[in-house]
Amino acid sequence: MKSGRSLSGGMLFKEHLLLILVIIMMLLFHQSSYADKNSGTVCSSSCGSIHNIKSPFRLTTDPLSCGDLRYNLSCENNILVLYLPVYQYSGIYERKIYYVQAINYNNYTIRVVDPNIYHHKDDCSSIPNNTLSLDDLYVRDSYTVKILLGLSYNESERRYPMRTLVDNVVFFNCESPALNSSYIDAAPCLFNDTFSTRRHYYSYYYVSDGSSRFNFSELEESCWIQQVTLIEKGANLDRSNASSDEIHKVLVYGFQLSWIQSLDKRTDMGRVCYLLNQDSSLVRCVSRCQINDYFDRSNSFECGKDILTVTKNLTFIVTSF
Repeated sequence: MKSGRSLSGGMLFKEHLLLILVIIMMLLFHQSSYADKNSGTVCSSSCGSIHNIKSPFRLTTDPLSCGDLRYNLSCENNILVLYLPVYQYSGIYERKIYYVQAINYNNYTIRVVDPNIYHHKDDCSSIPNNTLSLDDLYVRDSYTVKILLGLSYNESERRYPMRTLVDNVVFFNCESPALNSSYIDAAPCLFNDTFSTRRHYYSYYYVSDGSSRFNFSELEESCWIQQVTLIEKGANLDRSNASSDEIHKVLVYGFQLSWIQSLDKRTDMGRVCYLLNQDSSLVRCVSRCQINDYFDRSNSFECGKDILTVTKNLTFIVTSF
């Protein structure tokens, strides 16, 4: 009888552990339901010329219940400031300062400008403080410059359809006049400056299409990169005939970042948000395991790893009794 009660107690313990396992799995897969309904208390703030700052954005001085902590903004000297997290290496992010010029809640974008350009609007010899390129921001980041448009994978191009919000501008100098016709002469904005008593250099811009990248290996001899930044996609620039003054005006306007990832409340699950198509404002968020993009395929085996680990550990505990 004693051994029977002991066996019965063991079975009951296993049943309790199995019930706990089921509850944990339900929480893992359905935790976003509560977040969607309860995160981001309705709040509205203003700073300088930017009014109606609302979820997902929040000021650092707002109550913690306001907005999304991933989208903190700071009001400094009556200027709305974004500390943009830019991935460096091994999970390390550098925060780069940008001034917010506008927030569009219809297309999920925020327009920003470099502080040095902002403070020298009328001085076309100014260059951005921050170095930022197309490759610095990814589709899963809080802020991105590329938006997925549906999930129709293009096998030949090894990519999904995307909308790119920016182009790259490369500032560079040469010891002798450049021969490449695609280089834009930076004079008179960036004057051919003297860096020694006997030598001078020539300054140029290069505007690369957001769908392509500047090939640094094609940089002419005696030339070196001074700065790289982003500008608004298209920006009404004639790349073959733009002036240095036109480049500066585009820099003053700033560029857009997408905050579409704010619509994913399950940040720990690594989901990717996308527009249903080119003309839609409807957004869906799916597990990155469903996004077999060329930059993510090498990590596809990691999908669901954490959940499987939890399941295996709990299963081991149950079966060991």
